[in-house]
Amino acid sequence: MNNIELFKLLFYISIVLWLFPPVRQWKTKYFYFFLILALADPVSMLLKNYVLSSNIHFYFPFISLLLFFSVYRKDKTNEKIYFPVTITISSFTFILTLIMEQSQLAVGILHFLIVFLFLKEFIIRFSFKSELDIFLLIVIFYEFTTILKYLNVAFGFTNATAYFIITSIFQISFGLFFSIVRGDRARVVIQR
Repeated sequence: MNNIELFKLLFYISIVLWLFPPVRQWKTKYFYFFLILALADPVSMLLKNYVLSSNIHFYFPFISLLLFFSVYRKDKTNEKIYFPVTITISSFTFILTLIMEQSQLAVGILHFLIVFLFLKEFIIRFSFKSELDIFLLIVIFYEFTTILKYLNVAFGFTNATAYFIITSIFQISFGLFFSIVRGDRARVVIQR
């Protein structure tokens, strides 16, 4: 099997597998995050093949923006800062993607912000409730693989083929985990 066939196989396995996490996360606060992840690749494939055959790079920053907003919820944020942050991050994404044509940079920054939000929630649960949230820990690792994948695309710091295969296998494993474990049931209480 050559590299192109392996890429395609991993891509299609990933698409099919990532359709299951939103089903498993139904009625959890992470549902929309996983729904957006599940739809991102099939929609990008449709756009590339049938609508915008030339360049769909502008699409990924806006998917990342939707992912950010699925995690950055108004009900958990001070109303005075929610709208300014929303407008600032949306404008920033628009400027980087459409005006400066830096879509990989926009995606990387948005995923760093997503990691920050998940990490903040993880630390708060650990500090105040003595809960080690395994689910959030896995989501954070998943987000880091996504960031590293985009950084490699942008800067080419390692062999792209090998790196893509390794990160794809990790992300398929993450999809399997999220298809089995619900976000509201993967906590371990630590006795102090």
